[in-house]
Amino acid sequence: SMQFVNINKKVAEDLFFTTVNFFQKRMAKVIQTLRTHWKKSIFFSGLAVYGANYGKRKYDENQLMRQLCLEASTFGEKLIPTAQTRPYHVTVILNPAAHAGKARTRFENYCAPLLYLAGIKVSVIRTEGQSQAQEIMKVMENTDAVLVAGGDGTLMESVSGFLQREDANKLCKTLPVGILPVGFNNKMAHWLYPGYDDQEVALMAQAAMSVIKQLWKPVDVLEVRNLEAEKSLFGLRQVQVGAFTDAHQRMDKYWYWAGLKKYVTYIWAYATSYSSTLHALPSSIKVGSIKHDTIEVEEQKKSWFGLSSELVKTTKVVSKTEFDDLESDFNGCELTIDKDDNDLKISLGPENLSFSEFVQEGWRRAGLRDPKVPSEWFKTSSQSFIWTPSKSLYNEDEGEKFFYLDNESVDIRGPIQVSLLKDKLIMFCDQNQAQEIRHTEDEKVVKKWWQKSSLIKKI
Repeated sequence: SMQFVNINKKVAEDLFFTTVNFFQKRMAKVIQTLRTHWKKSIFFSGLAVYGANYGKRKYDENQLMRQLCLEASTFGEKLIPTAQTRPYHVTVILNPAAHAGKARTRFENYCAPLLYLAGIKVSVIRTEGQSQAQEIMKVMENTDAVLVAGGDGTLMESVSGFLQREDANKLCKTLPVGILPVGFNNKMAHWLYPGYDDQEVALMAQAAMSVIKQLWKPVDVLEVRNLEAEKSLFGLRQVQVGAFTDAHQRMDKYWYWAGLKKYVTYIWAYATSYSSTLHALPSSIKVGSIKHDTIEVEEQKKSWFGLSSELVKTTKVVSKTEFDDLESDFNGCELTIDKDDNDLKISLGPENLSFSEFVQEGWRRAGLRDPKVPSEWFKTSSQSFIWTPSKSLYNEDEGEKFFYLDNESVDIRGPIQVSLLKDKLIMFCDQNQAQEIRHTEDEKVVKKWWQKSSLIKKI
């Protein structure tokens, strides 16, 4: 028996050393292969890491959609209290060209399923050209909410069409507007649903869930009025004109530079495209201030039985905006008007930026998701500004020049007045920003039957 144990021990030792020797040879061969074909090794290693990350991201997205679908279905499975109760109806304005033609697929995969599972009636209108969303909103009717499936540009067009309606003042207080961020530029969506910077699927899905849960808040609007044509456009974030926005809009022309195009853009914008970029903005700027005057008015007051009337003098407070010069001879490289908490703030870029200064500032912005102008460019805050460009900026012989409303180009056609309209729209938002929206008795809000505990209350 002792001899048998010694034999087994010797066999085990031989097997162990044989295995170690085998793996040593295999590892040596692998290392030799990596050293011989190091380029291929790096490529396939990177490919493997990318594949693993892609697979994990897709798994997480599927798990999130599964969870949200179950949550949405709980709303759709509730019993309808009466046969006459109609389902909550939303109209979706879909821009299929957004996100390089992928907007429709993104909407159908990550937004539509949640709305359908919640028992919401969904009508989809697809745009077929520029500014069509604006025209659709002008004739929109018979819906409980409007959802814009696209990016910031489609949203700006829709809001402009909405507020250009004759019944806009009443309708904008009762008809909520939502954004389904299926486009490329979704800065407004990131403001309404913060915390999803690198989670596009989660951002789209949460935007749809806020419609189901009816979470909304009042939102300020920018009115941009052409003082010569007496026509207005409306935006939600920013008005900007100058060299940096012009350069940014040319970025796609340098697609062949791949990941370096956002840096090359600012080099060429100064070196080779200087004449087509607004490096100087000869113009004047006025800042508005609100003045309150008390005036006496006479009103007819009827007697108790309505048989007679008499003139009664009362006082009334009238508000008007007066404008004073901010910059009578501005010639800087950029003008930016942003929404602040309660006002508009204007920032003015310096004159005669050198090549290195321009490129350095451009590269700083290129590295940010939502670039801000330098804080030292800030000038003042107000409720309204008037920008009067020199005629050289909109002379047809000089070529078309643009300012940008929510990153969408608009032809410069004379002086414009930018004003802040407080709490003009009701927009869907995330849970942390949702607020009570109060309405007067004559402002009827149609609610889905299962939203009896909605945030809307009457006074």
